[in-house]
Amino acid sequence: EIISVKSDDNTIRYNTFLGHPTANKGGLCVRGGDRNVIDSNYFLNTVYGIRVSGAGNKLVNNYIQPVKTGLLFTGGGNMYAAAKDTLVANNTIVCRKPPAVSFAAMWGMTHPSAPPAPSVYPTGCKFHNNIFVCGYPQILTDSADRNFEGVDFQNNLIACNNPKKADASAMPKAPGLIHADGGLLVLRDDRYRPAIEKLVVDQGVPMEGITTDIDGRARKNAPDIGCEELNAGNGVRQPLTGKDVGPDWMKGNADALEQEAGIQDLRELIRKHPDPEYRRRLREILDGAGQ
Repeated sequence: EIISVKSDDNTIRYNTFLGHPTANKGGLCVRGGDRNVIDSNYFLNTVYGIRVSGAGNKLVNNYIQPVKTGLLFTGGGNMYAAAKDTLVANNTIVCRKPPAVSFAAMWGMTHPSAPPAPSVYPTGCKFHNNIFVCGYPQILTDSADRNFEGVDFQNNLIACNNPKKADASAMPKAPGLIHADGGLLVLRDDRYRPAIEKLVVDQGVPMEGITTDIDGRARKNAPDIGCEELNAGNGVRQPLTGKDVGPDWMKGNADALEQEAGIQDLRELIRKHPDPEYRRRLREILDGAGQ
């Protein structure tokens, strides 16, 4: 877990989550919270995107390109609260391994030190205007084998982008899940973007409260499907890099005293930290700051 949320009414917006090539890749876990908003974030090569427990959470405008699963919705029991009344709207998820969405995840799992409790199926969940692409046809899976009972799917595009694995008969079927060609998205400027625009542009259902896309462009009354409005001009946000974040001294904007204090803190952490991989990454930070 890169971030683990265990409280209510938080907003996690405009962040970039990066998976490290060799160390922990993680993801964002709403482990135990209600009414949290996960909006306009980039997840790039993390193990998973977002895991959700609890009620009333909203996942909108996110771009998720993980190694494995994009979204996980827990089935409740004695380990986690079931996902309930979750809104998933205008997200783009592209994953190498299935599934893009794992529904009723951890179904039947129990914690040995907790009193027994039956698994609880997620209820009241809505999936509107999303793009789900995976290298296998098992794009959405239901661990409880209830075929997404009670889920409100509207105007979602799903596609298998691996011709060797494409099998329409194995893809999930439900009203509101629209099967698209495997070439639905193409890699452009380091991001998967729609290649078949007629399936995406103005094809979404109106979404109250979602007024911009992931890059800050205005949403129309009939929004585009996915995290982007394709023909709405230039965006004002992009995935963050090391030059956009972190303390000022790392970017050369602090006075000498603040810079020296920050450098000394990092050097001390390098000296004491037990993990050699973490120490190496900290040294890279110092090298990048010219230290």
